[in-house]
Amino acid sequence: MNKPYVRWMIHILKFIIAGAVLYWMFKGGKLHWGLILEGAMSPSVIVVGLACNLILVSTAAVRWNFLLKGQGVSLPFLFVHHLTYVTAFFNQIIPGGIGGDALRLAFVLKQPNARKGQAALTVVLDRFLGLFSLLLIAALFSLLSLAPILASPPLTLLAISTNSGRGFIN
Repeated sequence: MNKPYVRWMIHILKFIIAGAVLYWMFKGGKLHWGLILEGAMSPSVIVVGLACNLILVSTAAVRWNFLLKGQGVSLPFLFVHHLTYVTAFFNQIIPGGIGGDALRLAFVLKQPNARKGQAALTVVLDRFLGLFSLLLIAALFSLLSLAPILASPPLTLLAISTNSGRGFIN
């Protein structure tokens, strides 16, 4: 089988699994169309969602700009900010998690004054910092609502592994 066909088959399989999970959630009463439509039609929900998304992507641009400056790569902040928005778009639209990072790396490596190795390192470091930030936020919020978490054994294990510095590995 040719590689592009395998890639498309994997994407089709992902859509089928996602559709099956959504169907199961709707049929099981775990998800209701009324709540989804109510949230999608509410202007306040749309405005708050857009504002949160704009703040999130802009702070990611600031974080990446700090990483670039720390590695001695000087690019204009406006370029870094615009590039972060373009790559965020590609991460949302194109299936797969690497599209935006590859695009960001390609744009940065095309810059004549960019140090190539350090610029590539900032893309990888930015990904790890994002993952670390996500785990830190999960750890903090799991501490805020501890009672429902302790009621479920799987969530208790997840909270313990998230809040301990080393996880399950000693």
